[in-house]
Amino acid sequence: AVSANAIKLSWDKVATTGYQIQRSTNNKKWTTVKTITKNSTLSFVNTKLSVNKLYYYRIRAYKTVGRTKVYGPWTTLYQRTTPPKPKAGLSMREYEVVNITFAKTAGATHYLVEKSLDGVNYTLLEDLPGPGVLADGGLTTGERYYYRVRACNNDLCGPWASGSIISSTVTPTLALKTTSKRVTVTIGGVEHATGYEIYRATSSKGKYTKVKTLLVEDIAEGDPLAYINATKKGRYYYYKVRAFVTLEDKTVYSSYSSVKKIRSK
Repeated sequence: AVSANAIKLSWDKVATTGYQIQRSTNNKKWTTVKTITKNSTLSFVNTKLSVNKLYYYRIRAYKTVGRTKVYGPWTTLYQRTTPPKPKAGLSMREYEVVNITFAKTAGATHYLVEKSLDGVNYTLLEDLPGPGVLADGGLTTGERYYYRVRACNNDLCGPWASGSIISSTVTPTLALKTTSKRVTVTIGGVEHATGYEIYRATSSKGKYTKVKTLLVEDIAEGDPLAYINATKKGRYYYYKVRAFVTLEDKTVYSSYSSVKKIRSK
């Protein structure tokens, strides 16, 4: 099995004209899927198959004698396609703790989660019996970590779903409120953030411009994390925000919040 939708057959070369390949899903009813006319061709990839499904194959050589094809005996094999690539995602659960989220995958009996510091050399993090969320802690702020997940049906494993994330702080939330020609952006604060950047656009696909950087040290204790943005009456505005942590040698940003829109009064 080379993927969730393909199986590769390979065979030894024999003194013949070509090869005939048939396929079945029940080892009874057979359909010819490929006739190979060169005896030097020693493999065939059968594509567009169903995920995590058992297929039977049989192959035989033939030799053309005059106008007649003389066939040899069948060799029969079977193979299951792999489970598909799982839908997976990475997000910061809390400061220096990342969530690896992956969804249920058809035919999976367990899931392998691996971690890497360079995107090349991976080590097993967990072998889990079902989908869900795995938290990986003890990270270093500002460092990039690589993760990959794949679904397995016993010993047969599908393709990896992979991604990377820079360890930072949690993505903040935001709320919008409008008064006369003003929009108040209120941020849900997150742990260890040095500050927050507020971005605005005037259309859903427009260019976002930073309108304010709020530093935590400038906010008095008990005051909300908020910014009043001057706007034009009746126009729609789109906002998003991200947190950042300032280290000795660099600034590390969280992911952007979900975009929210509001029509200014």
